[in-house]
Amino acid sequence: MVTLGLWTTSQSNKDASMNKMQEFLLRAGRDLNIQVVAPFELVLDSGKKISAEALFPQLGAPKGTIVYQSINSYQEILDEIKKMGYTCSVFGEPLPNEEYDPESYKEMFTEWGWTGENNKKPAWFLKPIAMT
Repeated sequence: MVTLGLWTTSQSNKDASMNKMQEFLLRAGRDLNIQVVAPFELVLDSGKKISAEALFPQLGAPKGTIVYQSINSYQEILDEIKKMGYTCSVFGEPLPNEEYDPESYKEMFTEWGWTGENNKKPAWFLKPIAMT
């Protein structure tokens, strides 16, 4: 793993190009001061290894929110993931012409909820977000 402040990228993927979703997620983590690991791999208690777009360890569940592009990627292992202290979120790859919008990430992160240490909660997280 290569740590870049609060955001991390896998060393094995350092030279490989990341997809647009991972680029946007890492940028959102950097811009909004939220920890993110992209891409993310996890070995489940059953021994099965899973790969996901990203993990946000400070959001959604005690160990964080795992991001997938397809519900089919994790549906059969969801119970095991939850027992391990994670939750999941699914959304599609940004469209080719879609631009990065930090406000949409603020809204999404707020919906997931803060589960990290209170003293590390970003200042913007404390302010009400105008939901559209």
